[in-house]
Amino acid sequence: MDAGQTVHRTVKLRWTDVRLWNVGRPELYTIRARTDADDKVDRIGFRRIETKDHRILINGSPVYLKGVTRHEEHPEWGFAFPPKLMQKDLDIIKELGSNSVRGSHYPQSPYWLDLLDEQGLIFWSEIPIWGAFLPNPKKRRIRSRILSAFIQENNLKTPLSVSAA
Repeated sequence: MDAGQTVHRTVKLRWTDVRLWNVGRPELYTIRARTDADDKVDRIGFRRIETKDHRILINGSPVYLKGVTRHEEHPEWGFAFPPKLMQKDLDIIKELGSNSVRGSHYPQSPYWLDLLDEQGLIFWSEIPIWGAFLPNPKKRRIRSRILSAFIQENNLKTPLSVSAA
């Protein structure tokens, strides 16, 4: 395959006895896709998210979100957050008793999202746009397109929710 080409392949698998990812009790599975020239390794979790009677349910159990909003910005490190600072943030967030983290209006570090998955914390993502909530139909269409593109481009596996607040 030449550089820049895309090839799509569909693989159907039947998984049995899957342990579900739950808040505080994460279950992650490692998957690998490999060709002669390359490979991709990732971890995934399985969960069912729904709402019922104004409550959020994960795998059928109600979840009350207790969380913080986190920015990747530091007075000494700027926006280049090293893994040790991410781990320190996570330790503080867990010490506060939080079970969820709301991201900011920019892409989050894949390392950070993996940490949240590993620790069983819920992630609430924001699309990379801010201040576009004017009652203008044209702006609503633009927000909708940005949200759709953001979800597709980022292949979001972690978030409970994606919003444009």
